Amino acid sequence: MSEAVFVDLGARPVWRVAGPAGMKFLDNVLTADLDDVTAGRGAIAALLTVKGRIRTIVRVLATAGGAALVECEPAAAGGVEEGLVRIAPLGGTEMERSDRHLLRFIGEVPPDLSPGGAEHSHAERDGAILIRTVWGGAGVDILAEPERAAEWIEVLSRHARAATAGDLEPIRIRDAFPRFGVDIDDSTHVLETTLPGHGAVADAKGCYPGQESVAKIRNLGHVRRRMVALEATGAAPSPGDPVCSEAGDEVGRVTSVAGSMALAIVKVDAGALTVGGAPASIVS
Repeated sequence: MSEAVFVDLGARPVWRVAGPAGMKFLDNVLTADLDDVTAGRGAIAALLTVKGRIRTIVRVLATAGGAALVECEPAAAGGVEEGLVRIAPLGGTEMERSDRHLLRFIGEVPPDLSPGGAEHSHAERDGAILIRTVWGGAGVDILAEPERAAEWIEVLSRHARAATAGDLEPIRIRDAFPRFGVDIDDSTHVLETTLPGHGAVADAKGCYPGQESVAKIRNLGHVRRRMVALEATGAAPSPGDPVCSEAGDEVGRVTSVAGSMALAIVKVDAGALTVGGAPASIVS
């Protein structure tokens, strides 16, 4: 996508995690290494079952005094409530939900929209939290207070063309950026996804729920499936379409589609792949 665009993604679940124990609590239960994530920085992380399957995916934004913000897609909110909010008092903190309005800007970020820093760096400005993004589309996410969303839409319209969520799907799929409830759910093992390659699953971290399963697979074996982005050469695929080997055996299913691009989780030893009887090449 050569021109800058912005998309209004609507309401976004956000929780404030009280400090000074907030980040410590999250570090104890999530897959990312949050120990050195200081105020103004952040990370993608997952909450797992004891078998390493994904209960929810969140973005953690560290704030002052050891506190944090946690946000996620609406479909992942139940996992946050059940897996984090419910046990937060046991970790010496509390989580209070305060939803925001998410606007996503994709393109070269102008100075007045830039929070500075690397991916997940963030800053508060004019009733919003600006978050640097890379994976799933380079740009900036704006978590605006609901009553100020219209102001931010006006600001963004000076820099970019309004687009739809569907317009961003080719970027998301190319980057193999999974959506909870669409591409992955609580039946998906975290090592089957692209999350480890983006810092969401720490290599040396221990003692979080599901860590034993992650370590066992990494040390003694491998997962049987993996998430891939595919380019289909035949008819445009649809979610749920089977992905097959050259021999015609089903080895996976399409989960997301944007034109000829698709996300799928397939067997790691599947070899050459086909979708709809036509060859499909792995692009990510």
